[in-house]
Amino acid sequence: MSVALRRVVVRLLHDPSLVARVFEGGAVPELSEDELRMLRAVDRRAFGTDPLRPARVLQALLEELPVASAVAAGGRPAARLLSFFQSPEFHAAVMRGDPLWLAYARWLAPRAAPWLAPPVTEGSTAPIGSERPALPTVGPGPFVLLEAAIARARRWRGPPGPGSLGAVRLADGCWPVVLPDQTVNRWQFVRQRLGADPVGTLARGVDLSGAPRPGVGYEYVVVVTGAGGDRLEYSAAGLHPALTLAQRRTDHASLRATLVAQGADDEEAAVVLAQMFDDGWLVAE
Repeated sequence: MSVALRRVVVRLLHDPSLVARVFEGGAVPELSEDELRMLRAVDRRAFGTDPLRPARVLQALLEELPVASAVAAGGRPAARLLSFFQSPEFHAAVMRGDPLWLAYARWLAPRAAPWLAPPVTEGSTAPIGSERPALPTVGPGPFVLLEAAIARARRWRGPPGPGSLGAVRLADGCWPVVLPDQTVNRWQFVRQRLGADPVGTLARGVDLSGAPRPGVGYEYVVVVTGAGGDRLEYSAAGLHPALTLAQRRTDHASLRATLVAQGADDEEAAVVLAQMFDDGWLVAE
């Protein structure tokens, strides 16, 4: 069985609409005619013997992105999010072998929801010497950014490949993210509403009323994960380019130069860089 055929089988186990298409003679671009004939020789009922499979996978995805999921569902029961398994994002991720949480995050980001945030205005604070990032301001987009950063931090163990003597990189369990202002406060509000069992609460639905108002501008956050749980630490705007550079292996000189480009002098850059090591955001290999 080819890799493509195995992956299409996974898709069939999650998406009844694809099962119908295959067994009603529809094409699957990733498969040859011979492979389609092999599939159609299987009893169609085999792909529906575990109808709760998508719900179990969704449960794991809700654990990764609970607040974004609550807002995307408009506070209603999260079963409505099962439509993810009929989405292009789901099917493309399976065929490429991408992480499902990342595909789910991409799918969630544009979902319509009642939480509208104002656009970032010209008076907002942005990284010195850089263009403003394009940040989503509608629906769950900002919460996807934050929860995807948390998911990345939990998995971050440095860039692939061997390090070199004197190399510097972002510390394990850390990830920087730029968010629309007040995203963290609003995220914490919903996270508290979800309680100790967020997946159970999402299954029933959650009241989203009374949340803090969105702000104007940006906030710069470093997610720090570890045995003690997840922490959200604020950083200065000028540190973000250096932290982003450290997602690849770099060196002290390059990081100091990046800080200088953000407006620090040489002495200030050295002090700030030392503090980033002390805070546990950077490590030397």
